[in-house]
Amino acid sequence: MPIARSNIGAIGGIKIRKWTASGTYVPTAGMKFAIIECVGGGGGGGGLTGNTGWGVGAGGGGSGAYSRSVLTAAQIGSSQAVSIGQGGLGAAVGVAYGQNGGTTSFGSLCVAPGGMAGSTSASGAGGVAGVGDVTLPGSSGGGASGFGVSSCNASGGCGGSSIFGGAAPMITAYQQIVNGASALGSGAGGNGGSAANVALNAGGGSGASGIVIITEYF
Repeated sequence: MPIARSNIGAIGGIKIRKWTASGTYVPTAGMKFAIIECVGGGGGGGGLTGNTGWGVGAGGGGSGAYSRSVLTAAQIGSSQAVSIGQGGLGAAVGVAYGQNGGTTSFGSLCVAPGGMAGSTSASGAGGVAGVGDVTLPGSSGGGASGFGVSSCNASGGCGGSSIFGGAAPMITAYQQIVNGASALGSGAGGNGGSAANVALNAGGGSGASGIVIITEYF
């Protein structure tokens, strides 16, 4: 339910607090209400087994979901637990699946699930919509591509972009293996590995951990 202006009075200041590690949130003295933004952890990219004469790529990891809640000081209370969803690790070299991203939450009042991992055969889905006044699912990771003897190149799928961007890009391998790149932006997905005309194995890139941003109003 929207917070009526008559219930909060005049706004005298704003303070932004950022959380990249789990902990306990204690409101700043005098806070009237706060906007809570949560992003889940990104999924890791997939890995694969390479083959001579063919290009093989693995799928990218999906990004974490985004949730936003507007809460009064009374709704928040004296404190709330903040849990940051970890980014999923990319697949180990020669292993098909990466790891899923973790869920980010502000108590039970704002929750953003993590993205799914990519694999040799598929990209990872974005995190499902969570809990909040505004809830958005994450983005799916990109699909991989591989080509035959004539060109022998392959591309691992890009990671899914979170609401803050930062996905690991698609990388193309030419007559070599390329391990997937890790995501940069909060909650984004990792890149899948690729191998072109080599009987060697590749691993995936890791997803980025989530984040909680709390904007306090006084």
